[in-house]
Amino acid sequence: MRYALLIILGTSSLPVWGAENYTLLFDGKSHSVSMATADKEVWIAGTDLPASTGFELKPEGFCSRERCVPVPKEATWIKRDGGTPQIELTGFARYVAMPIVVDHERKVIGLGQSVEDRSTLIERGDAPDFELPDRTGKMVRLSSFRGKKVLLLTWASWCGCSADLPLWQKVYERLKDKNFELIAVAEDTAGEKAAGRFYDRAHATYTTLIDVDHRVTELYQMVNVPSGVWIDEQGKLARPPEVAYTPGFRLFGRQVGDERYVPAMEDWIERGSASRFVSSKEDLRSALAPESIEKRAADVEFKVGAYLFKAGDPTGATLHWQEAQKLDPGNWNYHRQEWSFDSKKAVTLWMKKVQSLDGKPYYPPIAFPEN
Repeated sequence: MRYALLIILGTSSLPVWGAENYTLLFDGKSHSVSMATADKEVWIAGTDLPASTGFELKPEGFCSRERCVPVPKEATWIKRDGGTPQIELTGFARYVAMPIVVDHERKVIGLGQSVEDRSTLIERGDAPDFELPDRTGKMVRLSSFRGKKVLLLTWASWCGCSADLPLWQKVYERLKDKNFELIAVAEDTAGEKAAGRFYDRAHATYTTLIDVDHRVTELYQMVNVPSGVWIDEQGKLARPPEVAYTPGFRLFGRQVGDERYVPAMEDWIERGSASRFVSSKEDLRSALAPESIEKRAADVEFKVGAYLFKAGDPTGATLHWQEAQKLDPGNWNYHRQEWSFDSKKAVTLWMKKVQSLDGKPYYPPIAFPEN
């Protein structure tokens, strides 16, 4: 099933075998492409490359944003037999370090962000941009908040952190007039139906978004909720993802969260880059170091699963979610999202998993300066 190979038909002059429509998932979007199976390969017309992968074939090479990689002269995954160049998608993905998942049975292909593109982004200290719907379906882009300090906060209906939303509302009311915005992102594949009531109970007036595909956790390499990221007025990272509760408390005898988190954030809001709580560039690079392409494939597996769940195929979704958990067993978001659809087993499975940590922290402690 997985990694079955296809031919994408654009202006291709290649032979056609049983053309069918497949869904291609990339960069938070999906679109239909016509494909045909043959010879365990996946071909795409060069002109279709930008919409499908984010790369454009130019004279200087394959280019994405500010990065170009040269076109290899002897690559067997490029054909130039007149007309539009044809590119074999899986070979291309390996070349530019993009994780790819192909479900031939369900006619879905998922692609992830290039590891090299992510490395360039983090090297500059940029907060990865994204666009997600709010509760009404209106699309909201992170970069539209430039000029304000932002706390990007992820949470989920299947996490006890949902009870923290009213406390975040109080924090927001205290800080909103200081050029600050709180962007809460519900990591809930079940969408508004699962997350909405918790926003209602909080009487939330901060920005409330829904992330059914766990796009934010993919971009920021978050493995648990709640996680918070500080982003400055220029869209630069001020602190990396870390556990973000308003108070600190103890769970199973372990410290969870840090009561210094909100006061530290207030210090940053007041003092900006002069705050002692702003992370160094070296610490940010270390915390957000790009993962291997194999581990990033877990994100794509989860994304394909989320698409299938929304399409009414829970069996297919479960297969991909379980594969994501195998590839990234330390990702609590992937475990708990799947478990959330079986309420009778969810708590038992979670507690069993916590006990298996054998003393390791459920949430890594926050690295705040001591003085």
